[in-house]
Amino acid sequence: MVITAASTVATIQDKFPQAVVETTDFRNEQTLVLKPEHLVAVCNYLKKNLQYNFLETITAVDWWLEQVPRYDVVYQLLSVPQQCFVRLKVR
Repeated sequence: MVITAASTVATIQDKFPQAVVETTDFRNEQTLVLKPEHLVAVCNYLKKNLQYNFLETITAVDWWLEQVPRYDVVYQLLSVPQQCFVRLKVR
């Protein structure tokens, strides 16, 4: 089975519908916005079932005076075997 970022988003939406707040596709980069309480379960599933085995980046965005909640924590996960990445955001 070939795993792509787009198929990853679709799989996570199917397996964890209660976890996904929104998804975006910008310049062919896939982002899933998740509820914080589901982050660990989604990451475990990505690692064990979809071969996302490398945490490439972790960072945060401060939306001071622009949005509530104020912070987004952003994780970029890479599947080395499949050569694709997906971004997870938690608000």
